[in-house]
Amino acid sequence: MLKRTGTCLLSAAAGICASAFLGGVAKPTTDIATVAKDERGGLAAESIRERREGAATTTPGRAAGATKAADYRKAWDAIAHRNLTPAERVELQKRLLEQWSLVDLEGAMEAALENSWEGELDKLLTAFGGAFTKNPIEAWRIIQSGTLGPGSAWFRWQWLDSVSKENPLLVLSYFHELPTGLRRTGLSQVMRKHPGNPEVISAARRMLEGMPADSVTKGLAADYFDLVPPTETPAELGARWAAATTEREKLIALQALIGSLRKSDMATIRAEWMKLPPDARKDLTSTLLTSPTMLPPTDLLDLVIENGNWEMFKDPRISGMEGALAKHARTAEPIALAEWGLRLPDRPETLDVFRRAVSGYIDKNYMEARDWIFSIPEGDWRRERALAEYSQNALWAKKDPEGSQWAIDRIKDPKIKGTVINWRKEWTERTGRK
Repeated sequence: MLKRTGTCLLSAAAGICASAFLGGVAKPTTDIATVAKDERGGLAAESIRERREGAATTTPGRAAGATKAADYRKAWDAIAHRNLTPAERVELQKRLLEQWSLVDLEGAMEAALENSWEGELDKLLTAFGGAFTKNPIEAWRIIQSGTLGPGSAWFRWQWLDSVSKENPLLVLSYFHELPTGLRRTGLSQVMRKHPGNPEVISAARRMLEGMPADSVTKGLAADYFDLVPPTETPAELGARWAAATTEREKLIALQALIGSLRKSDMATIRAEWMKLPPDARKDLTSTLLTSPTMLPPTDLLDLVIENGNWEMFKDPRISGMEGALAKHARTAEPIALAEWGLRLPDRPETLDVFRRAVSGYIDKNYMEARDWIFSIPEGDWRRERALAEYSQNALWAKKDPEGSQWAIDRIKDPKIKGTVINWRKEWTERTGRK
């Protein structure tokens, strides 16, 4: 019997003696990890052992496992009445769930979802790692059964994380059951935890080859070849794409080609790009522009212009504040980037890209930039837009309203001038300066 000075985790959670939980059982079948108040009032943990040969309960017709599950439930409910700090409560709950989930997995999962303390479910999920790894099929059945309601989404993430470590092939076999938004995360979990494993690599490739030719498969194939770079040359992969007979084969072959080009030079990229039809060219440039590469985005945007994919200029991953062009501007030669901007055509889609192309030069060469702007022919949209950017830089970066006015006075286009004057008014309202 447990000593009077110590209590099992169940009785520690409930604050009552162990025998009350066990309904008159003379000897508990399991000595669970103990948590008791020590002499200083803190939480003290005692190691425990599970006794497989323990005595049966005195309740006729009731299994020992069922009794233990009921005891865990009582202990869980009792935690709410304990005087614990949030950190102590979560730690106690996690330790209880770790053991409860090995006895009654579904009951433990339901209890975690009932947690009445906001924002703590994510802290409890790791408690299920051991049970998910030990019983992955049972865990997945419960998650997919619908009995957990919206909460099943939380457990899918934890199941992927836990099971992909020990049983990646099982995870891949369930891919068709994963929600669309979780498939890319699932593939990444499996591949990153087993780098270079030929069995996992082959199973993932077979999984891809069995999927339909749609945008989901395209994204998965792009991720796959990012994590497992093709060993064939771009020319060989281009030939494979050309020989493909189905849409699915073409889709996967194109993503393999793109994966092989991520570390290639622009001459190689252009050579393979030229062999492709317009839609495939767009896929190639779009993927390379929005993936980590060493290539200047300006070179790839030249291909975008040549192919007429103007909508790509509006993609925030390219033209946004943290897009590919903005990141490139931090390391590129400012004048070279500005001169590239002067080659952009006059289209609504190119305005943000032009602004990012010239802003670095204006900022770093504030006075000299005036002469550079005036080297652009009068009436050219680029001159007008460069003056607008100069005014913005003068206000927000240099705190120089006189410089802003210099630029405004030289803008000829009434629409652009009106917009820049409104920007100036906004600056005045925010700063209190004129």
